[in-house]
Amino acid sequence: MKEKVKKIFILCIPLLVGILSSFFVDKHFYQSIHLPNFAPPTLLFPIVWTILYLLMGVVLLRLWKSNNKEELILFGGQLFFNFVWVLLFFQTKLFLLSFLLLVLLDICVLYLLLQLKKIDSFSFYLMIPYMLWLYFASYLNWSIFLLN
Repeated sequence: MKEKVKKIFILCIPLLVGILSSFFVDKHFYQSIHLPNFAPPTLLFPIVWTILYLLMGVVLLRLWKSNNKEELILFGGQLFFNFVWVLLFFQTKLFLLSFLLLVLLDICVLYLLLQLKKIDSFSFYLMIPYMLWLYFASYLNWSIFLLN
């Protein structure tokens, strides 16, 4: 039973980080800035992020079970950058700095994906939607920087 609770907790870590970061999101601020035409409706973000955090939770659990230390560190680092991005974008409103952090996050996740492809193809495929969303988020962040 104790092992099962531990697995559920590990599975939920990315989702918990997402929930924690949501407390720092100011939806009114986001709606008050100039957004590009391709910006998705605000309602879409929590839906997409919930799905992505759940997929990341599965990857984290698989990494933890396989005891791949380097990939666990990479995973933790990208999750940390993900959280910090929310603070930079929504709290400090430093759009250029938040974009640069997203580029760093893109690089970290791409490297993680390359490592996963070698050791766990299932986890590799689970992380592809996250990588694609990050590319879109980077483009959106850059566009917001230019417009504001």
